[in-house]
Parts: sequence; C-alpha cells; structure tokens
Amino acid sequence: MLNMLVSLLGGRAAEAIALGDISTGASNDLQRASEICRGMVKKYGMTDAIGPVVYDEGNNQVFLGKDYGQVNNYSETTSARIDAEVERLMREAYEKTESILKEHYDKLELVAKTLIEKEKIDGKAFLALMTEGKLPETESEETPETPQEEVTETVTETVIETESTENE
Repeated sequence: MLNMLVSLLGGRAAEAIALGDISTGASNDLQRASEICRGMVKKYGMTDAIGPVVYDEGNNQVFLGKDYGQVNNYSETTSARIDAEVERLMREAYEKTESILKEHYDKLELVAKTLIEKEKIDGKAFLALMTEGKLPETESEETPETPQEEVTETVTETVIETESTENE
C-alpha cells in the first residue's frame, strides 16, 4: 500500500519539483491517497501509534437526532490521533516520492519531453526511456505502414499507366 501512495503522489510532487508550484490537477490522487491512509489506520490497524484496532465499522447511517455528518464510535482524542497518523503516513509517502523524483530527475524530464512530442507512450516505450534513456526502435517507425486503400490506389494507378504506355 505504501508504494501505491508513492505512485499516487507522483504527479503532485513532480509539479512541485519541476515547476516550483502545484495545481489542482492532482486533487483526485490526493483524495485517493488520503482514503488509503485512512483505511490503513482505521480499517486495517497498520500503524503502531493506533494499533490493531478497527475504528471504521462501515456504518455511517444517520439516526434520528444525529447530524447528517459522519457518526464516530470513538472519542475526539482518538479521532485526533487517527488524523495525526493519516497525516504522518501521507507526509512520509510524499517525502519518499520527492526523494525518488529528485534522484531520477533526468528521467522525469526525458519522459515529459517525450510526452510533449508524442502525446502518449505505451508501457514498452516508458520502460525503454527508464532503462535505455531513449525510445525503442520499432519497425513501424522505420517503415510506416501504409493504409490498404492507399496501397490499392497506387498499384491500380501503376497498372493503368503501364497499360497506357504499352498501347501507345
């Protein structure tokens, strides 16, 4: 799960490192990462500070006399501890993400430059950029495929030209 957090925080960290600013583009990734952290703390007991206790019973139904907000079956103190653990996990994952991106900044720039030129790349191309520092040489780049209709038209025109020359 920690690697998933690092992956989700990659876009935001890359913006901060490369541009010195952040945008709203990573908001969904931040939301998903926060949900994972909250699950790690409340559902799965994956932190030492909170321990192996489940604080998320999945029952957020509203009862008469209760607010339409979330109903917690634990104290405000416990809620604050949960929030602190979620924040700690997010910060640790973000620091790891920044460290990875700074260490491999040349590859970050290479991928960004390639995406600006090509708009999209597949997994094979991405791996080649990461390992070899360049896109793989493919047959389709060396000899682009010609659509079948274009081939048919060219062959037909050549046959007609050859027949007219022979009849003259």
